[in-house]
Amino acid sequence: MQELDLRTIFFLLITRVKWIVLAVVLGLVLFGTYAAVAMPEQYTSSAMLYMTNLDKEANTQAATSSNLVASERLVKTVQTATTAPWALQEACNRLDGKLTPGQLSASLKFSLVADTSFLRLSVTHTDPELARRACDVVADTAVIAFTATGETGNARVYQSAVQASKTSPNVLRFSMLGAAIGFVLAAVIVVLANVLSVTVFDKDDVQRRLNVPVLGEIPSFKLATKGGKRHHV
Repeated sequence: MQELDLRTIFFLLITRVKWIVLAVVLGLVLFGTYAAVAMPEQYTSSAMLYMTNLDKEANTQAATSSNLVASERLVKTVQTATTAPWALQEACNRLDGKLTPGQLSASLKFSLVADTSFLRLSVTHTDPELARRACDVVADTAVIAFTATGETGNARVYQSAVQASKTSPNVLRFSMLGAAIGFVLAAVIVVLANVLSVTVFDKDDVQRRLNVPVLGEIPSFKLATKGGKRHHV
């Protein structure tokens, strides 16, 4: 088995560029078609919660860095409380059983808005209207669940769920992924075929494969064709 450096690999790929391009195009088409035809469309709706470590009854005051840190801790509390079994079941009941607690939990995502006390929650589903409704219900349930913890502070819905928008499948992304996979597979096959090949093409191959010096070569002389036959010396 011969060793290959980067320069050799590059020239190997150049000599098989047509096959590599074909593999890239094939991967792009196959993955893009699969994403556009076979994958179900997914829609995502999001709502925004505002968290503060100040009680409702407390006198309003300017937010300080310590308040912001405390609010970030409350955000984690809300996430944990909202995904509690009873809270998920309560949300599912309000959705008339159209989702199970397991389905709702799998479609639910929390993300903290950087350097703020805002918590964005989103719900993804194949039905855009159900995604929006579920997001609204979960936002309301999150406030109830936080209150039930007895934690000092305040949580409220800052922005209700917006109309769900299509988020998947991303046909372009899948197409690019298919093209990349096609390129990698084609390149690996080309390199392996060369490495595993036992064919000797020139004296360099003999020296590289057998690690022995070449004492001489017998050249092939091709003469002009005479009488429909090609003569070799």
